[in-house]
Amino acid sequence: TCMLQLAHRPRLPGVRVVHRFFSTYTLTSPFRSTLRSQSSPVLQSHCASLLSFSRMSTAAAPQDASAKQGESSKMIVQRVDEASLLVDNKDQWIHISTGYVVYVCFMKPAKDETVDRMVDVLFNMNGWDEDGLTTSLAEAKGDACILVVPQASLAGKLKGKKTMQYHALAAKDEGLRLYTSFVDKLKAQTEAIEKASQAAADKAGANGNSRSVPPQPDAPSNSSAAEPTDRPKGRCVRVMAGVYGNRQGLKLVSSGPNSKSFDF
Repeated sequence: TCMLQLAHRPRLPGVRVVHRFFSTYTLTSPFRSTLRSQSSPVLQSHCASLLSFSRMSTAAAPQDASAKQGESSKMIVQRVDEASLLVDNKDQWIHISTGYVVYVCFMKPAKDETVDRMVDVLFNMNGWDEDGLTTSLAEAKGDACILVVPQASLAGKLKGKKTMQYHALAAKDEGLRLYTSFVDKLKAQTEAIEKASQAAADKAGANGNSRSVPPQPDAPSNSSAAEPTDRPKGRCVRVMAGVYGNRQGLKLVSSGPNSKSFDF
């Protein structure tokens, strides 16, 4: 700001426009000579402000660069009553009932540790409403579904007033690897939740909460009639995912605009 104000003042003999390189500002030799030859207190004050601003910008530049490098992925989680995703750009749809639609995008600094953090947040954040209470997906008691949608547009940055740029996106091969890892880890987590839930249900049934039908006289010993007909059922947590790189149609029904955005 100081330099812009100084550049738009009446031109001084031998003054050239200052040069900008990222956040570091330098003064040309003719400019320095002119400043030394002037004795105006106002000009000296502007010069002091300019040099101070230049030093602060130079010190802040590495911090800004590291902050940009730290943004490695984005995730938007939307609660839905049902959703459908077109996965082949023609007529093949996959469907979920009550659950989450999860939009994910991976950028260049993303690593495997980023994927682990995303999975942990998705299952353990308090964003799941059940019986009037807010809990996490991992601690809920009812069934749930997760629909993962690759969403590269989340990495877009506005340049100027109209142009969108996507230079921050991870390379296609690396993005596919991270996306596949994310989906696989979600499925592994849901399998662990289902096994623990079923074990708890079986334990409750063994304590007398389950009834079995006695075998029929003419039924063989290995007949299904000897199996319990009302075995307690554990939770079902299903994961479905879109195809990375495809342009996919999406339909959803939601009770309200309940969405949460996360930057990693």
